[in-house]
Amino acid sequence: MQETVKRTLLTILKILIVVIVFLLFFRIVKYIVPFLLAYFFASLIEPIVKFIEKRLRIPRKIGTVFSILVVLGTIFSILGFLIYRLIKEVENVYYSININIDGITSFFYRMINEINSLFIELPHEVTEILNQAVRNLALQLQDVLTRIFDIAQVSIKFALNLPQVIIFIIVTILSTYFISSDKNKILNFLDLQVPSNWLKKTRGITSNIFTALFGWIRAQFILMVITFSE
Repeated sequence: MQETVKRTLLTILKILIVVIVFLLFFRIVKYIVPFLLAYFFASLIEPIVKFIEKRLRIPRKIGTVFSILVVLGTIFSILGFLIYRLIKEVENVYYSININIDGITSFFYRMINEINSLFIELPHEVTEILNQAVRNLALQLQDVLTRIFDIAQVSIKFALNLPQVIIFIIVTILSTYFISSDKNKILNFLDLQVPSNWLKKTRGITSNIFTALFGWIRAQFILMVITFSE
């Protein structure tokens, strides 16, 4: 009986610990995301840093700065290329449609005049149906305007949160620099604090994850280049 109670209490305790950990994680996740991204970018630039440090005999701190600049330049170049291609596609669509504003305006004026003349001649029941159709069209237009207003609100919120975004980017870049430049010190500290078998398993799992992730990123990048070059 006592063993059953102990097991039940132990199970409840484990569940409570898991729930508390999840709650704490969701509370602090926005504060640790920059450091997780920094670890990812530090792992991403590690081959470049090693090459600069071992082959070119340049100090690791300088190599880290150079590697971060290379990665940032690559990311911004890709983003710029994507934005450029998007703008070009929008221009192509615009010119292929060949919208004639004056023609559309005159067409609508003619339609309005025709509808006005019809309203005078049509029976009351028909005019009621047309009025209902106009009201439905007005409701749809109101819905579209509401969506546009929502998009404008999102844009305003993003503009208001822009300082936080800038701080987020700065913290991520600085964290990437310190994690990469002081990698050896960090690893030595972990070797003293954490059992060696745990570190080996963690490094193996991390290496496999990053290998798979880099392979996926490379495949997506190749597909993206092929798609946009067509």
